[in-house]
This record gives sequence, C-alpha cells and structure tokens, in this order.
Amino acid sequence: MIFRSFPILIPIIALEFITIAVYNTEGLHGKTLHIWWGAQGLGTCMYGLISDFHCRRRMILILHVMAAISICVVLWYGWSLWSVAFLGFCLSPNSVVRAAFVDNFPHRSIILVLAPTFFVEFSPWIFSGFLKQIPDHMVLIPALVLIVLNFPFVFSFFRDSKDRLQARRHSSISPFSRVNRKKILFFLSAFLLAELVFFIADAFLEGTHGGEGYLSILGIGTTLGLCVGIFLHSKSHALVVAVSYLIGFLISLTALFSIIVSPAGSCGLYLIFAVISTLGGLYMPFVYDIVITRSGADHRGLACSLIDFCVYLSAIIGVSLVGSLDLTVIGALVTISFLYLGAFLLVVFDLRRKIEKRET
Repeated sequence: MIFRSFPILIPIIALEFITIAVYNTEGLHGKTLHIWWGAQGLGTCMYGLISDFHCRRRMILILHVMAAISICVVLWYGWSLWSVAFLGFCLSPNSVVRAAFVDNFPHRSIILVLAPTFFVEFSPWIFSGFLKQIPDHMVLIPALVLIVLNFPFVFSFFRDSKDRLQARRHSSISPFSRVNRKKILFFLSAFLLAELVFFIADAFLEGTHGGEGYLSILGIGTTLGLCVGIFLHSKSHALVVAVSYLIGFLISLTALFSIIVSPAGSCGLYLIFAVISTLGGLYMPFVYDIVITRSGADHRGLACSLIDFCVYLSAIIGVSLVGSLDLTVIGALVTISFLYLGAFLLVVFDLRRKIEKRET
C-alpha cells in the first residue's frame, strides 16, 4: 500500500519547484507571489473540502488534469497575474494528498505517515540557488512531463481505503463537536502566529541581504527539523509544539538583547533564520497530527485545508508587514518574540484546560 501511495506525491514535488520558479521571477515582495499564495489558499480549501464528500482518488486525478492544463497556459502566456492565479488555484494538491495518506494508514502515527509529504515539500528548496540559474520554462516543462506521466500510475495503482465508503458518507458526515472546534481554533491560531514568524524572518532576511543562499537555508532547516520531529513522534504532541514555540521565543529574545548590547552581523541573522526554519520543520507535522486527530476521520481533507490556508495567509500577512513597516533588525526581533510568545501561551492555555478537566 505504501508504494502505491507514492505516485500521489508527484504533484507536490511539481508544486514546490514551480513555487521556487514563481519566487525567482519577482522575489518575495513581488505581487506575483502574493497572487500565487492567495490562489493556493483558495484552491487547497476547496479541494480538501470536496475530497471529504467525494472520492479522493478521483479528486487527485482531476487535479493532475487541471495542473497540466494550467502549466500549459503559463508556458503560452508567461507569468501574467491571471495565469499565475490560474496555475496556483489548479495546482493545490497538498490537502487532498495528505488526507489520502492518513486514510490509507489509519492505525499508524500521523507524523510518520505524513513525513514523505513534508520531505518532498521542504527538500526542493535546498536547490533553490541552482534553480535560480536556469530559465523558468526548464522548470515548467519537466513539471508538466512528470504530471502527465504520473497520471496513469495514479489511475492504475493508487486506491484510497475510504473511497468505497463515499456513497454512505454523504449522509453520515458529522459536524465538528463544539469542544473540538475550540481546541482546533486554539492550535490553528497559535500555528498562524508561528508561521507569521517564519515568513517575517524570511522576508526580512531577503530585504537585508538580497536573498543570497537564504532559501537553501530554509530548505535545509525545515528538512532537518522534520527529521528531528520523526524521532519525537511518540512524545506528547501538544507539548512538543509548545516547547518549539518556547524555544523560538527564547532564541529571538536572546538575539534581541544581544543586538541591543552589541549589533550582530549578517552571520548572526542567518543563524537565527536557520533556527527558526528548523523549528518550523519540527512543529509542522505535530500540528497536522493534532488538528487531523481532533477533526475526526470525516474531516481529514478539511483539517489539512485549514492548516494549509493558515500557511498561505501568514505568508501574505508576514511579507506585507515587512514591506509596509520597513522593520529594523530590532523591530523584526521584537515582533518575532511577541508572536512566538503568543503562540506559546495559546498552546499552554489549551494544555492547562485539558489538565484541569482530567483532575475534575
């Protein structure tokens, strides 16, 4: 079953390489990338929700066709705003793919099950420096070929274990319980704040140093953080998330005081960003595990969609904040410290409520 599931990872690989190409066209502060994120957020929410009510395998196949058509459109019309929006909306497979992986391995750790999806999402950014040197069409054409060749493999080999139950699920899907809605809201709010840190640091570092090599740091850091998270999968998930946010707060606070006492050089900023990206790779799968588990088997696509939407929303807000406020190093670190502290307090508050209920 695990080998039959690997073909559905190909759209995520294509998505990440194309995202790097979109970035390379205008940089992080360009309007094109904001349009891309917005279209991605809308697409992932729609497809994840639809896949909860209909066959996930069919949804993934449809996304293959839509992705191939949209890549052809970009190849023909170039990186215009409407073609980028169309491509971003059509090529949004993450939520459906992750929900399908969890469906097929319901009795295994969600963190371990989703690890391949995060690996193929994070690792392409390691090669962002190399991809910047090649023309855009040399990224788009291989992505198109991969998706077209992958379609028959998905059609022939991939099966979702819940697909045969779809006919009955139309009338059996239950809404979120009120308790679970509150728990999910706490963790998504904390996750949104933490992801804001990630993209504020991302945008600030690009504006300060021209982006030389920092995207590779992002890829390496998140991939290493993912590897650490895999080894910690048996620990308390909420505790790992809380500790990750606390470490981020302490590091940013330490860096803030260090810069106030003695201004840091570029190496210090790169090190801070490397740690933040590593923390992002560490807590990401744990957040997915918590939200998917609390959402229930009927809402896995929606749960993944909500998390992905938080990522894209934080990307737009974080990059816009850096561009509009013209933050200094101290201003950026103060903002990052408060965001990490807010994320930590939200998770701790939810943990405290859980402990109090057990005691009573």
